[in-house]
Amino acid sequence: MLRLSLVILSLFLVVNAQASHLSDDEVAAMERACDEARQSRLDPQRLVLIEKCMHEQGKSQAACEKQAANYGEIKTGGIRTLGKYYDLPVCEEAYRARKHYKMNPGR
Repeated sequence: MLRLSLVILSLFLVVNAQASHLSDDEVAAMERACDEARQSRLDPQRLVLIEKCMHEQGKSQAACEKQAANYGEIKTGGIRTLGKYYDLPVCEEAYRARKHYKMNPGR
């Protein structure tokens, strides 16, 4: 957890101080930090859903794990639903960094 916090802080500082100098690899690292932060919040919720599925629906653990696997992720289809926790600061910074990089590649 401390390691993740340090990564998030350093990436936040990089974006704010040198947004115009980020490489694609640095932006990708920010996106991975976002995903790690999101998963650290989603995993406990998925475990609760799996337990609930097994006890209330009587399904096997494997079936319940499969059912809960995409919980909190982006859903496409009739109506697109944004995944959970993309509003975390590290995710918002990664989004801004990617947007900036796409508009200013190599700068």
